[in-house]
Order: sequence, then structure tokens, then C-alpha cells
Amino acid sequence: MKKTLALLASATLIFGCRSSQETKTSKDPIILTVGEDQTSTLEFDHIYKKNNSRDTNAYSQQSLEQYMELYTNFRLKVLEAESLGYDTATSFKKELDGYRYQLAKSFLTEDSVIENLTKEAYEHMEQVVNASHILVQVSELADPKDTAAAYQKISEIRERVVNGMPFDEAARKFSEGPSGQFGGELGYFGAFKMVYSFEKAAFDTPVGEVSQPFRSQFGYHILKVDKKVQSAGEVELAHIYIGSRPGVSPEDSLAAAKKIQDIHKALQEGKAWNELCAQFSEDPSSRQNGGALKPFYCGTSRYPSVFEEAALNLQTPGNYTDPIQSIYGWHIIKLVGEKKPLPSYEEMHKELKQKVSRLPRAHLSEVELYKRLKREDSFQESEEAFAKALTYTNETLPKGQWTVNLEDEGLESTALFQIQDKSYSLKDFFSYALQNQRPKPGISPEYAMELLYDEYVNRSLYEYEIDHLEDKYFDYHMLVREYHDGILLFQLMNEKVWQKATTDTAGLRDYYEKNKANYQWGQRVKATDYSLSNSTLLPKLKAELENGTSPDELNIMFNQQSALALKIDDGLFSKGESSVIDQTPWQVGEHTITEAGRTHYVVIEEVLEPSTKPMNEVRGRLISDYQKHLEEQWITELRNKYKIKVNKSELKSLVKN
Repeated sequence: MKKTLALLASATLIFGCRSSQETKTSKDPIILTVGEDQTSTLEFDHIYKKNNSRDTNAYSQQSLEQYMELYTNFRLKVLEAESLGYDTATSFKKELDGYRYQLAKSFLTEDSVIENLTKEAYEHMEQVVNASHILVQVSELADPKDTAAAYQKISEIRERVVNGMPFDEAARKFSEGPSGQFGGELGYFGAFKMVYSFEKAAFDTPVGEVSQPFRSQFGYHILKVDKKVQSAGEVELAHIYIGSRPGVSPEDSLAAAKKIQDIHKALQEGKAWNELCAQFSEDPSSRQNGGALKPFYCGTSRYPSVFEEAALNLQTPGNYTDPIQSIYGWHIIKLVGEKKPLPSYEEMHKELKQKVSRLPRAHLSEVELYKRLKREDSFQESEEAFAKALTYTNETLPKGQWTVNLEDEGLESTALFQIQDKSYSLKDFFSYALQNQRPKPGISPEYAMELLYDEYVNRSLYEYEIDHLEDKYFDYHMLVREYHDGILLFQLMNEKVWQKATTDTAGLRDYYEKNKANYQWGQRVKATDYSLSNSTLLPKLKAELENGTSPDELNIMFNQQSALALKIDDGLFSKGESSVIDQTPWQVGEHTITEAGRTHYVVIEEVLEPSTKPMNEVRGRLISDYQKHLEEQWITELRNKYKIKVNKSELKSLVKN
């Protein structure tokens, strides 16, 4: 569903929606008619403005005409989907209901709670905390008696610490989390890096003190704050990385450590950072751009804690750390540019609010929402009816195997609760419970029933509100219409274009044969580049090659003293893929060139002339081109099938420049 949502988002962003509220548009002039489908000038203007607000050429005649062409094609596809009955399918209705729920979230949010969380997040971003913690594990859904036992245990541990037991000793002895073996140390962190309850406890606890017990989804914690320092603001780091994850052999671990030390030594001797990074870093996403990492606000990144410490400790751009080990391997970390102070709260408000709204901490907003809905929608419940519900539970409910006869006398007539004038019976609740029960080992049947009841109440409140949301919010109504059209477009495009392009092998091959000129290799060479740190090694390299020494043997032989002595790249090269190969004469034979202080011995085995790329090598691009071809054909068919009328005078009335 997430993939579909992403595709729909792009489609609906382009084409917007059409309002079904006739009272708002029935008297408006019609700007476009496709078959029996009509779009008013007001609707088209709304959609056009939404998607062209940043275009400097917006509302010119050319821009309006071009967009009308795109929008007409969109309406043709949606109309075709409706004519085929796609909008009546059960799967379509179910999917649209799912999106209605998702879209409703932004309309069913307690803004005051989100605002407070946003402000708090900014305050947390102004500092970073260094803390240690102790964890006693207990499931989120644990029975109250198990929860109480875990709370008692963490309280007793805290008592020991407060009375003099060193925190790190207590962590090693009692903590059930992975950091316990390290004395509970967590390093530096700031906003968004930890679960919310942990983050809040860390920032609320004074330096040197131990927090009160608090709960997260992992269990009960106590933490001790070791330091709080001012955030370094936005930081841009780069790194040279050599992989060495836990579990590698001792030999590989030593080899990685030696390699990073050699790189560090080369840096100290004046070798250029970017060149060493490009040649030896094992981070493929950054090695070609000097190891640059995405800028982040100190304390909030998902990088290992060694990066946070480097961000705090490095002060001068260009300075770099000694080799540092993380759980992923070895790093040399460099400060790229000046640290940027944290922007003002006003500048970050929109970004932070969006982030907070997406995070689990926004659950606090849901709690307040259900409280408000209960008040606004006159929620009333019957304690007697729920007590009756408990008499139906047994040991099978925590196992997720509970059954009940929904036709039992009195279930339908027993009102469990009421929302406005709508009553929800014991039968309604049991029907929900039968479909939504899940195994919850270790909890009592009564507690399992309470959890299901709370879920059902909240779901009922939410559904009731959504059913009436379009009457309250016109924007929500518009969004629902967008997704209505978007789902239809996705389903029909998948059938007519996307899926067909991948399954129609005969059509794909025919398209390839007719368009071979679009899929050509330029001139290429088959070559091997032997990169040497010192030209004095070249005679030895040539001698070993003449003796038939393999590349693996060469690497072992030359890199014993320094891991940077020899690097070998081989394969087929096109222009622009390697600066060394580009500088080498493209002639079969042996060539020696110097680049960035290294000697390159290049052996060109073969020069391949321009040729047609085999079909299997261009399949991705070929399918994309074929999809475009199929869509163009289909649009032509639809334009012949449906009568299209554009009211040119209305379109011209929108021209502003």
C-alpha cells in the first residue's frame, strides 16, 4: 500500500481533484468537457494554481494551454476507468477507505499538543546529552502484574544507585539492555535520536542525577546524566571508511586496522584527503565526493556516536580525527565547513512540526483527540454492559483463539456505548474482537478484553468522525476526491502501460528492433589500471606480471608494508568512467601515466568500436521507452473514443501575463 500511495501522491499532485459539491460549481462556466465529464473554470483554476505556483511563466497562454493538454489526458484516463467499472470494485472501495483514514490524520490532530511537542523538540535540539542507562525489560502489552514487577525491580536498582552503588557497576550487573556490558554508556544524543520517553527523561534530569523510573516500549529505565553541552548546530562531516563489522576474522580485523592507520599516516604526510578517499574508502555512497555526509544537527543524526563526538570536538574546518572504531568498522572523520548555528524556532517551526507529527510521540496527540471526541460526540458507556462482556472471556483470548456465538440472546440488544445517536452493542464489539484478537502471551483474559475494548472504542470514535469529516472540512473532501481519481489512474495505467510493458515480450522486442539506433555503445576499452603509490615499484610490478602473478597475489605482495601501495581496477571502460583511462591513449598495449601523485600502469587489451547494446543490457531503459510509447498510443485511442471540448474563451480569461 505504501508503494501505491507514493505513486498516487505524484499523480494527484499534478492533477489535483474535482469537487463533487455541485452547489459550489454548478453555476460556474465549463472550461473542459470530456465525454459526459465536465470541469468548471473554477476547478481547473484551482488545480492549475496548485501545481504551477512556483512557475515564473504561470498564467501565460502557453503555460495554460500546455497544462490543459496534460489535464485532458488525465481526465480521459479517469473517465475510461469509471466506464470500465473500476470504481465499483470491492478492492477499490477498500483501498480508498484506507487512504481516507490516512488523509484524515492531519484533520484529526490536537494542534495544541503538537505545538508543545514542537517547541520542546527545538529546546532539546539546543543541547546534547551524554548519559548512561539501566533497563529492565517488559513488554508493552505485559499484564499489569508483570508491569508492576518490572517497576519494582527498577525502583530497587535505583535505590541501590542512590545509596552509593556506582551507576556503571549497577548497569553491568542488572541492566538487560545491550549497553549494560559497557556500564550503560550511550554517548552523546539529542532530539529525535532516542524514543521520546527516553529523550524527555534525559533532558528533564539534571546533570549528575539519576532519573525516576520511566517506561518505553522496551521496558522500564533509569538514566544518569553525565554531561549536557551546547549543541554544535548544523555540522557537515566527511569520512574515510574501512569496514570491519563484529564477527569478522581476527586476520581481517587486523588488516582493516592496519589499512586505516596507513591512510591516516598518508594524510599526515600530506596526501590529499579526496584522493585517498576516492581510492580507499569503502563507503560507496560518499567516496567519490570526498566522503561527504549529509549535513545534520548535532545530537540528532542516525550516525554512530563517534560522529557526534567528532562533531563536538572538531573545531576547525579541514581538521580530522585519529582513526576511530564504530560498530561498522574504522573511520577517519573530518570537519568539512564552518558549523552553522541552530536556526531560530520560527525558521524551523514548519519542518519540526511536520517531523513531530510523523513520530510516535504524536501518540500524545491521539490520546487528547479521543478525549475531545468523547466530549464533542457525547460518548456514553455502560459499566454494566462491559461487566457482562467480561463474563464471556476465558483463557483462549490471550492465545488469540477466543470464540463466541454472536447470536447469543441479549448480545445485540445490550448497548455497550453510544456516540451521538449511534448505539454500539455487545454483538458489535464481540464481532470486532473475533476479527482483531491477537496472541498476547502472559496476560490475563480480563486484561486482554480490556485492551480490545479500548481499541474498539477509539476505532469507533475515529470512524464516526471520519464519516462526518467531509461535511466539516472542504479541503478533506477535495483530498478524498484526489485519491479517488488517483487510485483509478494507477490501476488502469498498471494494466494498460506499466505491466504490459514488462510482460509483452514480443511487443518489447519489436520495439527494440525498430529503435536500435537509440541503444548504442560508444567506443570502449577492455583495460586494467595498476595504481602505484611510488614509481619505483613499477619495474617489480612488470616483472611479476610477466611471471603470471595473479591480482590477489599482487595485492598481498605489494601491500604488506602499506595498504595503499597497489590498487587494481579492471573491466570495460567508456569515456567518463575513469579519469585515468580517459587520459590513456586508447590503443592496445601498455601505457604509463601519472595522476595525483600516483603512477598508473595501464594495460589495454582491446579497443571495442561503437556497437548496438544487446537487449538484455538496456532492458530497464527499453521498458521505460516502451511504456511511454504504449501510453502515447493509448491516449490517441481515448481521444478518438471520447468527445473533447475545450472552452477557449474561458481558458483565455485565465491569462494574466
